[in-house]
Amino acid sequence: MKGKFRLLAALAACAVLMWAMCAGFPQPALAASPSFSFQTGGKAAEAGGTVSLAVRVGVGSGVAGFRLRVSYDPTVLRFAGVSPSPQIAAGTLQTNTASNPVCSVYVCNVDLGYAPPLSGTVVTYDFRVLADAPAGPTDMCACVDETCDYAAQDLALDACETITLSVSAAPSAEARLTALRPSAGELFPEFSPDRFSYGLPVGSEVASVVFEADASEGAAVTVSRKSLSAPGTDTPITITVTAENRKTKAVYLVTVSRAGSGGKKSSPLPSSAAKAAPKEKSKSASAVKPPSTGKKSVSSSRRVSKAAAESALAAAKQGKHASSSAAVRTAGGGASSGWGTASTAVPASVSTVPLTVVQDRLPTYLIGMLAAGFCMVTGVLLSLWLRGKKK
Repeated sequence: MKGKFRLLAALAACAVLMWAMCAGFPQPALAASPSFSFQTGGKAAEAGGTVSLAVRVGVGSGVAGFRLRVSYDPTVLRFAGVSPSPQIAAGTLQTNTASNPVCSVYVCNVDLGYAPPLSGTVVTYDFRVLADAPAGPTDMCACVDETCDYAAQDLALDACETITLSVSAAPSAEARLTALRPSAGELFPEFSPDRFSYGLPVGSEVASVVFEADASEGAAVTVSRKSLSAPGTDTPITITVTAENRKTKAVYLVTVSRAGSGGKKSSPLPSSAAKAAPKEKSKSASAVKPPSTGKKSVSSSRRVSKAAAESALAAAKQGKHASSSAAVRTAGGGASSGWGTASTAVPASVSTVPLTVVQDRLPTYLIGMLAAGFCMVTGVLLSLWLRGKKK
């Protein structure tokens, strides 16, 4: 009996020793499944966006050839291209891009004498979601078959999977305000979504303006400021609308004009009489020109302008006598200022051509008449003297 117990104890000790020895060494991991699988970047797609379908194969597949097919809804998706991984040698993957389903066939480079190992993503298909694609689910069906090794033996790695994508409408590119209401004052001109510049007058007591704005669906609105500058100044405020796609923007400008604190009073307008006075004075000054200092005055120390003489003449023809005080205006407006105050009656038989003396000079035509008379008298005297000498 004792010998049997000793034998069992020895066996147990050996078993414990072997377990302890093996516990310190890592165990080899199980090989990954060599089957094919399909992956997309997500289960959601956006109109106008892209979708990628990756075809993956497990480690140790030993696959030397296979066929891939991917079908899709052409009213939602459009095939954009295929991208083989660097593991696929150039020319070993052929794709028919004009068909639906898209079909690709892989045959390894047989010149190597063996099949290159494949693992991970081996092929990627890219699709574009149409911009007008209807919102809702859409299916993509991916299949791999005719898998074989280098000896053309079937590997039975066929796989097929249907992937459902949820398509959402493309984000709006509309960036417009549909309404804009200030907390004080009224916009001018009246608000319109397609008008981007406005004025806003407010009182001097208004120190800030808050805008209530409505915008396109999904758009965001930001206002540059609400506080105003000092009374009597203008404050530009911009309202920026960013579309739902976060790319399109529109900027509205509102110039807030704050009234002055005291208000500026304008000077009253002059009356019509006050306006006429300077003109009358100017007319008087132009009608009569005073003589220069140190020169003798002509015609009783007064000068009569042509306009005054014509006025006096018209009065004389009507049988009236015009006094110099009415017909002639002095620079002082008729007051005595060394120009004399005596009035002179103008007879009705006065010549229609008035005699005007300017700056102590005779008119040209009068000088000519005097010269002609002088010549005639001189000629007569010479003729008489010559006749008397002959006798």
